[in-house]
Amino acid sequence: GVEKKRVTSAELLVSPAMVLALDEISTGLDAAATFDIIRSCKNICNVLKTTTVVSLLQPPPDVLQLFDDVVVLGQGGTLVYHGPVSDAKRYFTQELGFQCPAHIDFGDFLVDVCTDDSSLYFRDEAGRPGKPPSCVEMAERFKRSACYHQYIMPRFQQAAAQGFDPHENRVLQAPFNQPFGASYPALFLLCLKRHLLWVVKDPIVLRQRIGQSTIQSVMLGTIFWRTEEDSLKVALLFVFVAIVAMGNMMTMDIIQAKRAVFYKQRDASFFPTIVYTLAELVADLPLQILESLIIGCIVYFFVGFHTDVFGTFFVALLLSIMMFVNLFKAIAAHTATGSAAQGTAMGIMALSFCFSGFLIARTLIPDWFIWLYWITPFSWVLRLYAVNEFGSPGPDGRYDALVRGTQRLGDVYLEAFGVQTETYWVGYGFLYMAFVLVGSFALYTLGMHYRRLGVPRPMVVINKRKTFRRSRVPTAMQQKSALVVDQDESVFAAAMKTLVSVSVPPPAVTIALRSIRYTVTIPSKDYKGPPCCRPRGTDRTLLDGISAVFHPGSMTALMGSSGAGKTTLMDVIAGRKTMGRAEGDILVNGHKQDLHSFARVSGYVEQTDIHVPTETVMEALRFSAYHRLPSNMPRREKDLVIESIVDLIELRDILHKAIGQPAGENSAGTGLSVEQRKRVTIGVEMVSNPSVLFLDEPTSGLDSRSARVVMRAVKRIAESGRTVICTIHQPSYEIFAMFDNLLLLKKGGRTVFNGGLGPQKLSELTQEPYNTAMDLVRYFESCHPSVPRFVEGRNPAEYMLECIGAGTGAAKAEQPVVDFAGAYMSSKMHNDTLLALSHGAPGELLSFPSYYATSIPSQLLMSAARWTRTYWRNVGYNFVRLLIIIAVALLFSLNVVSERLQDVSTQAGLQSYNGAIFSGVFFTSAIQAVMTVGVIGDSKQVYYKELAARMYHSWPYLFGLSMAEIPWLLVVTFFHCLIFYPIAHLWTDTDYVVHYVFSTFCFSAMFCFMGQMISALLPTTRAATLLTSALIGILNLYSGFFMPESSIPWPWKLLYYISPARFGLKATMPRQFYCDFSCFSSWDNSVDCQSTSVSSLADVGGSGPGCSLITDRSGALVQKMGEEWVMANIGRPPPYRVTVWDYFAATTEADAGDVWDYTWGMVGFMAAFKVITLLALLFLRHIDR
Repeated sequence: GVEKKRVTSAELLVSPAMVLALDEISTGLDAAATFDIIRSCKNICNVLKTTTVVSLLQPPPDVLQLFDDVVVLGQGGTLVYHGPVSDAKRYFTQELGFQCPAHIDFGDFLVDVCTDDSSLYFRDEAGRPGKPPSCVEMAERFKRSACYHQYIMPRFQQAAAQGFDPHENRVLQAPFNQPFGASYPALFLLCLKRHLLWVVKDPIVLRQRIGQSTIQSVMLGTIFWRTEEDSLKVALLFVFVAIVAMGNMMTMDIIQAKRAVFYKQRDASFFPTIVYTLAELVADLPLQILESLIIGCIVYFFVGFHTDVFGTFFVALLLSIMMFVNLFKAIAAHTATGSAAQGTAMGIMALSFCFSGFLIARTLIPDWFIWLYWITPFSWVLRLYAVNEFGSPGPDGRYDALVRGTQRLGDVYLEAFGVQTETYWVGYGFLYMAFVLVGSFALYTLGMHYRRLGVPRPMVVINKRKTFRRSRVPTAMQQKSALVVDQDESVFAAAMKTLVSVSVPPPAVTIALRSIRYTVTIPSKDYKGPPCCRPRGTDRTLLDGISAVFHPGSMTALMGSSGAGKTTLMDVIAGRKTMGRAEGDILVNGHKQDLHSFARVSGYVEQTDIHVPTETVMEALRFSAYHRLPSNMPRREKDLVIESIVDLIELRDILHKAIGQPAGENSAGTGLSVEQRKRVTIGVEMVSNPSVLFLDEPTSGLDSRSARVVMRAVKRIAESGRTVICTIHQPSYEIFAMFDNLLLLKKGGRTVFNGGLGPQKLSELTQEPYNTAMDLVRYFESCHPSVPRFVEGRNPAEYMLECIGAGTGAAKAEQPVVDFAGAYMSSKMHNDTLLALSHGAPGELLSFPSYYATSIPSQLLMSAARWTRTYWRNVGYNFVRLLIIIAVALLFSLNVVSERLQDVSTQAGLQSYNGAIFSGVFFTSAIQAVMTVGVIGDSKQVYYKELAARMYHSWPYLFGLSMAEIPWLLVVTFFHCLIFYPIAHLWTDTDYVVHYVFSTFCFSAMFCFMGQMISALLPTTRAATLLTSALIGILNLYSGFFMPESSIPWPWKLLYYISPARFGLKATMPRQFYCDFSCFSSWDNSVDCQSTSVSSLADVGGSGPGCSLITDRSGALVQKMGEEWVMANIGRPPPYRVTVWDYFAATTEADAGDVWDYTWGMVGFMAAFKVITLLALLFLRHIDR
């Protein structure tokens, strides 16, 4: 993180900009590194004459002195001071009456005078405490001050004098009078180079796309290997188009992953949007050509299409891939979340499937929907491929053979599926794809240019049962502390009293480290062979023989330069490491550490703020406290502990706000600010009232006042008998003085100092003792004569970091070469530590009667309640999928609204009904799989953190997720059946309706649980999305809809047997075509249909939706069952009249008697997916730590 922070700053500093704005660039950096970076900024500013504005949190005094001016903003955005840094102290002390104590950093003082703590620094003319001026009053006094008229007004006059004269005003001169820093061709080449690097350096996407293309095309090509059944080629081409389209849905995740970087750089005028998107289009072309070659060559020549038109096929394939990729890019540019993008894309795919002309014949599409046939991509691409193939002479010229003396056989195949036969449709298809490609590219470019997604407003959750009737937001009265506060004590003191006086106090814990060593293996970067033969690599030592003792009632600072191993040591102590090798002994109260019991008494505030985004602050605190506080502690007392922590770290004003998503590499932050989120992270751990509290950089991202409030609360908690270990980068003098001990590391994980920070001294403000750290100063000064002397009034934390050579760049070269680690090993401090380790007597053994603090039933209830709240608030997931489900149900049912299956009399009508029902149930289920991937994937980091804290078992986590998902699946099923079933005129008998509803629910739930399983198995949401999209295409192929079992060759038949989609379709579809009478003599209740004049066997006693008679004019029955079988069962020459059920059952190998077997098979799949998901959550840890 530190290196990324510096790269972010360098990215701006290398630009020729005249104005540089750097926001909180010191967050996560140690004081020495911050000083080096700010000094570099100052040098650049002086040399290039730029205007540099920097916002800093907790700036060290020597860093503050590097600035020329300082701007102090008060509450409400008031300007309290703007002038030279050198004059600021005089202004605030002499003109405003404040006093800055010696142990308070001046930067912290400037922040404090604008807060409620300003009264601590204010003295009236007689030197007595008084009421300080408010921020508004200070702002008015500054406007009347000499500083304002001496320093600020002349700058306005100077700017006005320069005006818009390009000879006087440098900003109006080149290159600043140009919109971008380089020409369009140069920017295009730069963007193109970077996009190509992205393609090459993203091995997951590269391997996924190439591997997916190869596997899917081999599957498709071998299933239809050199097929002689030319009528199947149209179905093959439809599946081929579907696989090509859905295989590129991964594009949306890639675009949304890069979107935040684009926003930042485009808004900084790095490049014009059209250059960025055009370079991306060109950079994607080589991989798209490779993908087209792989898919095209394998499928085309495996199946045996006509070779003379392969060139047209390849160009059409390349253009269709480009079209679908840019269509998905446009969706990603206009949708805020990944789930919304996936849902929208699946809706468009469903629309394209529906109106492709294959599932529902073009001639049977209602007039009010026919326009959709002409605008959806599938119909044009499928028509182009089909006309290109069947309009050619074909293999051995058989497509040119005349049927009935006048019509080409190729045209007969096209007309059977409602496809136009004229060859000019190939050219029109190219024009259409080019038009959609250009249009999608324009939509993508406009979306990236004008839209800024991912930054919604903060969400406030209102509990209507507990708020006033006329109030929608908690008032100040409602935000008061819930603790009982005595008249002579503060809320802070009351909170501390509550924590100390709990009925079940945490045990005192002493932690001893003996020769801790931690190493990781760095793989060889030069190796280019297969992964299985990769050499072991080299070992790197991150911690080298660290020994220390941490006592209860003390607060230890763990410090060092960036990369010294501070967080690594805390992870090793807390048992949070998932990789590397740790050696040495960790003793807890003199006993060997047991991680299970240790996790019960410890809290770990991580450097990154990991929370459930949709939870409110109070919900997060309660979830942690109810899981981790002892089970024998009353609920009322647990609530008081929560209220105490709320008051200690000042969370009351944000209790009802949703935490939101933190800003990351690929997304903008939402919800709480960085400072608020950090306090919530600390609060979530502190509500567990732990014996040991680990804090990893708790003040990073906080201003000086918030940092002081948090650390003061931590100090009080330590004084109550807790053991506190805290890494900290750049503490102010005041915060550093709160620590009792210091463990200082240098790079390589070697100890430099391990001792107390005394002696103590009374504070001028609070009259409380604080540690001066003079023992630390005297130790370093005694190490070597070349060590710089300490200057009175300087922060000892900055001094010791300077001594050990922390920082960046040339600053390190100026430091004396002193082996501080060697000096420590021979020091009295080290010997005292070893003596304490050898003479420490064993104390209380930590043991608990149960593995978790909360019972399993309680875990189940709290997990279910949490997931239910999350689902309700996740609008991008649940409400979007409901809208898509409703749209899919309407589209496919309205296509057959003017028909009734009981009245179907043609093969085309039956094919339309078959396609409508297949599409309705399959897409309803497939959408669940695609959209649910992010549910586990996006919450996995929270799960890992809470599991490490032993908050709950894995299966209550999964149980809660399932309990929250099932009601929404019921709602999905309800809306689908409510719309689709009556509009499509499906059979209305009660047992039919009940079975359809239940099987559709099982189908949707099965696919939903499959998506969650994939997300649990794979390391990232992105990888899971890529696999799920590809898997849906494969399941579609092996569902039995496009090819029955007998037509699938081995070994692919195994995939057909285990395909969940097969079970779903076999359960939901056959009964909707069933008739208990048959025209086949070998079947039950046979009737001679050839001699009867009725149009349906329902007229002669048959029952069921599939009793109407149709004529097989395409010879499908003979091709499927054989001429001998057909003649034996019908006994008359063609054309044959059979029932809808006869035709459907014979051609699809369906059986209405085993639908319940397949339904319970789906239940088995659901259980299996849940078991695999649980095992993945139990044993897989997709986190390198």
